[in-house]
Amino acid sequence: MYTRRLPPVFIHLPKTAGTFIRSVLHGKYQNVQAAYPTPPFKRLGDMNAADKERLLRADVVIGHESVHSFRTELHPDLQFCTILRNPVDRLISYYNHLMTHSALYKVAKVTPLRFIESRADYELDNLQLRYLSGRPVTESVDEEDLDRAIRMVADGRIVPGIQELMEATVARLPLFDGVRLVDYPRQNESVFGFTRDSLTELEIDAFRQRSSLDMRLYSYCLDHFRGRKST
Repeated sequence: MYTRRLPPVFIHLPKTAGTFIRSVLHGKYQNVQAAYPTPPFKRLGDMNAADKERLLRADVVIGHESVHSFRTELHPDLQFCTILRNPVDRLISYYNHLMTHSALYKVAKVTPLRFIESRADYELDNLQLRYLSGRPVTESVDEEDLDRAIRMVADGRIVPGIQELMEATVARLPLFDGVRLVDYPRQNESVFGFTRDSLTELEIDAFRQRSSLDMRLYSYCLDHFRGRKST
């Protein structure tokens, strides 16, 4: 039986200021461990027992991994913190990121509408809920998954912050106790600069349709955050 204190886990939802948060955590904690698909990191599924033990000894763990992966691969009793973002704005940021950094779009860019209509990229479909539902991130999510994620937020197993309320998020979440945002520069910004205002209503509607469950999860977490007492 594992009897030591389990580290808090920050789930880095893609395109929700997670790279910035990682720099904040490294500034605050001595032993920050990470699980990412890109070198020099490893996915949890690619780690051996020693790798996982190193994570369990950390002050805090962060990564592009889901509730399901962390509980299945690391420990079933972990507690989570995360930051959500308005799903439409997250998708626009994801579009800008791929147009800036992905080799697939390096030469031939695509329009926002053509991009969002792609069925090959599961990250376009309710990705925030996929990470927080308790199911494998590559599986589709439904109303039951939304209810499960909301229950985990309601009972404190997942503590959410809100990117659009970053200052309040850092001030309120215990993981960031004592952090001053002004001490940390912004990170991982894309130069391909579409915004909500630069998209057509047709494009915005298409982005909403791909994130309908995420919209409801975000709305719940926003209300939960605003109503939460200070700790």
